[in-house]
Amino acid sequence: MSAKEKTAKELTGHEAFRDLKEAYPEAKQVNAELWELLIAAMGSDHADMWDKKERTNKMFVVELLGALMDTIYK
Repeated sequence: MSAKEKTAKELTGHEAFRDLKEAYPEAKQVNAELWELLIAAMGSDHADMWDKKERTNKMFVVELLGALMDTIYK
């Protein structure tokens, strides 16, 4: 078992993940919610205070969280 697989297995045992999985049974549902939150944030007045780099960082975090969800949902 790879380190990545071991970490994913450990995460799935936590109460927070069990709660997440109960609310969103599939990773694609979590990923859709993440993107909707990002779109809402980027369209808000608060997004005007972020420069190009900061907006890119927000998008990157959503991408990483989506990949994490794909990994631990397996």
